[in-house]
Amino acid sequence: MATLGRAPDSESANLLVGYSAGPAIDWISSHEWVGEFVFTFLFTKFKSPGKELLYQVKLVATKAQMTTVYIIQAHLEQCMDETMKLPSVISDIIEFKRRLKAARDRMGELFEWAGALRHSAMLEIAPRMFPSLATVANFWMKRNNPTFTGFKAPEIIPGSNLSLPLLQMAVQR
Repeated sequence: MATLGRAPDSESANLLVGYSAGPAIDWISSHEWVGEFVFTFLFTKFKSPGKELLYQVKLVATKAQMTTVYIIQAHLEQCMDETMKLPSVISDIIEFKRRLKAARDRMGELFEWAGALRHSAMLEIAPRMFPSLATVANFWMKRNNPTFTGFKAPEIIPGSNLSLPLLQMAVQR
């Protein structure tokens, strides 16, 4: 197939996989107009084919900047190991539930978009607010879900008083 100065689809797809989008996302997010643009884009009604594209964008936007929150929620619902009995984790669970409820109350219906909109309510449920819970949840998810083996969160969240040997011991019980 002849192309006009354009890489074949397989090559361009490989370029996208190898490209780190982090700096571009940070640059875009640093501009004041981005939140308003994203908000407008998410709530504009489109006709096909834009409707289908917007559905995919909304699907991604509801998960934006929420990975650790989803990991913690999955951990609380599914994990049955000894990490749940560690004193610092117990106190973090109470704090997480309190802060999550406050963020949901503050955002209302827009909570699912809070990460994409970079709303300040997201600061209240950041992993640094409950480091021990975030540490055990990330540790658990990386061990039990192959999708998260490459998740780039630190092994021990700064501020946590847990150690890797303690986590390994608690998981084995």
